[in-house]
Amino acid sequence: AKGTEAGATPPRPAACPPCVRSSPCACAFAGAWVAKMSRRGPISIDRIVALRSSVLPLYVLIRPDGGVNTADEVSEDGNDFLTTRMHGDQISFQSIRGHYLSSEGGQISTRRYCSADERFTVERLETQYAFRSRSGQYLSVLDRAPFVGLAPAPGETEMFQLFSLMMYGCNVGKQLGMLERNGHVQIDSLIDESELAVLQNSVAECGGKDTAGLHDVRCSGLVGRSAEFGRLAAHPLVMQLALRSISPSLRLSDLESCCTNADHVRKELEVTTWHVVHPYSSVEFPGIVDSRATCTATWFLDTLDEVNSTWAWVKAPLSDAAHLPKLPQLSSPEEVQAVVRGAA
Repeated sequence: AKGTEAGATPPRPAACPPCVRSSPCACAFAGAWVAKMSRRGPISIDRIVALRSSVLPLYVLIRPDGGVNTADEVSEDGNDFLTTRMHGDQISFQSIRGHYLSSEGGQISTRRYCSADERFTVERLETQYAFRSRSGQYLSVLDRAPFVGLAPAPGETEMFQLFSLMMYGCNVGKQLGMLERNGHVQIDSLIDESELAVLQNSVAECGGKDTAGLHDVRCSGLVGRSAEFGRLAAHPLVMQLALRSISPSLRLSDLESCCTNADHVRKELEVTTWHVVHPYSSVEFPGIVDSRATCTATWFLDTLDEVNSTWAWVKAPLSDAAHLPKLPQLSSPEEVQAVVRGAA
């Protein structure tokens, strides 16, 4: 993790199970306290972190109701980790439920928006961090109520370590960063072999593999058909990325399977055909879709090779920066062909 000093072994949160671990992106500072801060050099902080005091064994937590407190461990589901966003040399901290850490009124609280009081200037000492509020006071952790507050000057209790969220062997913050930069991210091997076999059987039981004489077969509304589909729809890693990148009030619109008859495609079709994924396939005039309003998770349950793979993926072209995808069903044949030529 970025910022970890070579050879250092920072403490790990006590509550981390095998699938949710905290990887330190700031190691413990050993030696005498030095009050002088430095902001020289680029500031690189992960997108999802746990905020831990450098001298007290306490994490800063934002509760589901928006209250701010401390605890000596973080939850196993990763929901106590905070989403960070850099604003120049300032940073904001947002919970997975949408609350921003705030210093409004000279007290630590939360707000549902991010303005000047929800941004903290980052000051770095070696591999530790201090966070200065708009008023010039510093975020501080106490061993008594109110536990999290503001101090007029930086001292030992105003220094923090940042731990990255690790799930299923990957840094979730890095995946979130790639998703927001590129509009898509690919993560391999999230389902083990036993789960994969159960899901494949469940798809077959729903008729999702009966492709005889067809280009492909699709089964929708799968969430309520088996517990396996429900668990897939609410996969912990996907939920972390979707809730943090789209909205804490995200709702599932559908879960559908698609099985393509590769032999039929090769022998019967003379032209390439395309299917637009849900929910974009249902969009009508004027076809304007904000690319940050939805998140589509595609799971590949079969190994794709030269024999059975007829898949290609195309990102909808954007006509206005990161907005207004031009949807194929609402585009001219010339526009569609231009997109197809760039298929991955």
